[in-house]
Amino acid sequence: MLVVTALALVSARLTGGRLERLVRRAWRATPLAFLPLGIQAVIFSPWTSAWSPSLVMVLHLASYAGLLGFLALNWTRPGVAYLAAGTLANATVIAANGGAMPVSERALQGAGLHHVLAALQDGPAQNSVLLGPTSRLAVLGDVFWLPVWLPVANVFSAGDVLIAAGVFVLCHRAMKAA
Repeated sequence: MLVVTALALVSARLTGGRLERLVRRAWRATPLAFLPLGIQAVIFSPWTSAWSPSLVMVLHLASYAGLLGFLALNWTRPGVAYLAAGTLANATVIAANGGAMPVSERALQGAGLHHVLAALQDGPAQNSVLLGPTSRLAVLGDVFWLPVWLPVANVFSAGDVLIAAGVFVLCHRAMKAA
């Protein structure tokens, strides 16, 4: 998402947008955006590998609830509908799969993430599980990929695509608004 955000900011700037227009926009309940992202940064760090999977799942889903609350409070902003739809799609598939995002073996191979594939074949990670016959809502999992020859090769979900669209709409519309 950092690459997507950078591309959105640069493309909006190159098409006449101004960063200060985006920065000046007031958002409601801003901590509801940063707190969940901070929670996710902590729970998916190496420091928490010994934490109970149940605790990680609860914190993970609570972080999505916080993000959805923030988006609901800022619903009228450009791009927020896309952001909310993508966040809800990701939260739904994660909740349906016990707190982990199912990821396709084919997608991991296509992105050249063989080390992640090998690790997931040994068992689920804190935030991912290998997609299989018992995966729920598999179509919403990480089933797409950017190819290995790209410097940002990775796997992503339909929810991530919606979130990326929201970031682009938000940056372009907010940076060009008078």
